[in-house]
Amino acid sequence: MARPTKMSPELLKMAQQYVADNDTMNPTTLLPTIERLSIILDVHKDTLYEWEKEDKGFSDVLRKLRAAQADKLLQNSLIGRYNAVITKLMLSKHGYVEQTQQDVKVQDVTPILGGASGDKDVRSDDSNQ
Repeated sequence: MARPTKMSPELLKMAQQYVADNDTMNPTTLLPTIERLSIILDVHKDTLYEWEKEDKGFSDVLRKLRAAQADKLLQNSLIGRYNAVITKLMLSKHGYVEQTQQDVKVQDVTPILGGASGDKDVRSDDSNQ
């Protein structure tokens, strides 16, 4: 059987069902992924990305899939069910990033070679020779 190349109402319904079946609070359901959806629909994942651009209904499905995926990653990692390193890696695809904030204070700045203080002129003046 040839793989479908165009979005159809049947494929959209299958995709919607896949996302709906992934209850994020149920520990026995698998993490929803675009890769698994591509297997279920029997299309390459690149086709799913094309459908996302072309079809608003399918775009909504992938938006919900990503939200469900991020939620399940967060909830299950917080209770220790998911590996923290893998969760961190996967959440980076959802815009989550680790940031470190540093406060830098500069005190007692001493001008080099006279600099801003203007107290000393370190230029050589050859006219006095």
